[in-house]
Amino acid sequence: MKIFVLAATAVATLSVVHAAEQSSLHLRIHGKGGACTITNESQCDGQNWTGSTCCADSNYECRWSDDKKNVKRCQKKQGKGQHHKDV
Repeated sequence: MKIFVLAATAVATLSVVHAAEQSSLHLRIHGKGGACTITNESQCDGQNWTGSTCCADSNYECRWSDDKKNVKRCQKKQGKGQHHKDV
């Protein structure tokens, strides 16, 4: 019985490690009173989003992600002449 539990724990641990390597971490911080608290490169709008849409850093804007996902992220503002197609 102990061997089975140990094997199951090892498989579960490897699965979690593999999943963590496959995805990137994006922090979502929600402040009280509607403050702009979304950190840079974190999700700020899009599919299934219910939180704030305001980026904490004024040099960033909430726009469609460049990785073709159905989400918006706080990304560095683009200069004049660099337009991102907002779908």
